[in-house]
Parts: sequence; structure tokens; C-alpha cells
Amino acid sequence: MNVNHEINKIIKKSQEQHWYVNYDELKIDLEPFASGATSEIFDCLWRGTKIVIKKLKLKNKISVKDFLNEINIWNTVRHPNI
Repeated sequence: MNVNHEINKIIKKSQEQHWYVNYDELKIDLEPFASGATSEIFDCLWRGTKIVIKKLKLKNKISVKDFLNEINIWNTVRHPNI
């Protein structure tokens, strides 16, 4: 798996399906409200809407691949709050 290629595919898909969020539009809390072995979860404000974001702690190839798989799974979920 070429990680850069997979990241570019997800970005393109997110833009086509209109779920891409521009990082510059985020107001992210300074402290995470949850943390695990590989990532942290932050409250965030985006265009006046409260959302959460997940930030990777580890940026090795395995954790990035796992994160990309997670994004693909979440993309299949259909719910107004996701």
C-alpha cells in the first residue's frame, strides 16, 4: 500500500462527496478530551458547528494505514451526526 496514494484518494473522495473539512476553518481546543495509544480526540468548532477531530500521535506507516482504514469504514456509515 502506497500511503501517499491512499491519502490522496481519500482527500479526492472527501471533496467529491462534500465531507472534506479545511483545517484552516477549525478552532480546535488546546487539550484533548480523550486519548489512546495512537491518537487523541479534540472538541472543535467548524463553521459554527461543534465537532470532534481525531489526531494521530504516531505517524509511522502502520498507524497511518490503520487510520486510513478507519476513515474508509466511517465513510460507509450513514447517520446525520457522522
